[in-house]
Amino acid sequence: MWRKISVAVAMWAIALGLCWAVQAQVLPVPAAQQGFSYPPTVNPVPDADPAVARPIGVGPVAEGGNVVRLRVSLPAFSGPVDLYFGVTAPALDPFHLYLLKPDGQLMIYEGELTPWRSGVTQPVDAFLFGDIPVSALPPGQYNCYLLASVAGNFSLYYLWHTYFVIRDAQGGCGSYSGPRSFSMTFDHLAVVNLYGYSQEIRIQGVVPFSLREDNTLSGTGTLQISTQGGWPYEPGGSFSGSGTVDESLSGRLYFNENCQATLEVVFDEQFHPFPVTYTVGGSTFVVPYPLDTHNTYTQVFPVIDGATVDGPPVFPALGGRFNYILHLGP
Repeated sequence: MWRKISVAVAMWAIALGLCWAVQAQVLPVPAAQQGFSYPPTVNPVPDADPAVARPIGVGPVAEGGNVVRLRVSLPAFSGPVDLYFGVTAPALDPFHLYLLKPDGQLMIYEGELTPWRSGVTQPVDAFLFGDIPVSALPPGQYNCYLLASVAGNFSLYYLWHTYFVIRDAQGGCGSYSGPRSFSMTFDHLAVVNLYGYSQEIRIQGVVPFSLREDNTLSGTGTLQISTQGGWPYEPGGSFSGSGTVDESLSGRLYFNENCQATLEVVFDEQFHPFPVTYTVGGSTFVVPYPLDTHNTYTQVFPVIDGATVDGPPVFPALGGRFNYILHLGP
C-alpha cells in the first residue's frame, strides 16, 4: 500500500516538475528594444530569459569543424511574435543583408522587412539550408541575426546576433576584396546646462574617404558646427551662430581575430572661431566664438554598412550624444 502511495507521489512530483519546466520555458513577448550577441555555438540553447538564450546554432564550424549547420530553436512565447532571420556574408557580398523568406529562400533586404514566420506562439526548432561544407565558402566572418518582434509591432523586439568564422588553409582570413570607397556621417550634440545657462553645440556632416591598395585610408571634408542657447534669468536672452570644421581621415584596414574586416579610423579635426549673435536686454551684438581647437583620436569600425560608434572624444567635458556612422560605397 505504502509503495503504491510512494509511486503515486513520485509520479505527481514528476508531473509537477514537467509542468513547471514547460511554464519556465515561455519567453515573454518583447516590451522594449533589446539586443544580445554571443560567440558561436554548435547547437542553439533555448531559454525563457532572452539574455541567456542562444537561439542560433551554427553547427560543427563553431568548434573548428568542416560543416556549417544553421539551426534556430526557441521556446514558446507568451503572445504572438513575428520572426525575422538574416545573414551577412562580407566575403561573398560586402554590401547587403539577406533575409530568409517564408519559403526558405534568401532575399536581399531593400528597405522592407519580410518575416520568416508570423504570429508565432509555439516553440520553434528549424534547420536552415542543410549542411554546408566549409570548403564551399571563402574565408571571412559570417553573421547571423534573429529578430523576434511583437506581432504587427516592429518597435518592440529581441535581436540576437552570432557568427561563424572560416579561415584559409594557413589559418588566416584570406585577402580583402570588399569596397574601397566609404563615407563617415558625423552626428554630434554636446549639451551644457549650468546655473540656468543652457547651450547646445551640434556638429554634423559627411566626409568621404577611400581605401588605398596598401589598405591605408585617406579622406578629407568639411563639417558644420552650430551653437545656440540662452539665459532663463534674462528675458529674451539668447545666442546662436555657425561655422565649419576641417576634417581629415586616415588609418588602416585589417582583419580582427574573428576574420571581420575592420577599419581603424584616425580622425584629425580643426575647429575655427566663428561669429555668434547675442541678444541681451533688447540689444544685439556679434562676437567671435573662441573655438580654435585641434583634435586627433581613433575609432574602430567593422566593415558593415551602418556600423555606428558612440563617442565622445569631442568636447570630453560635455555631456551629449556623439555618433559616427560608417557607410560602404561612394
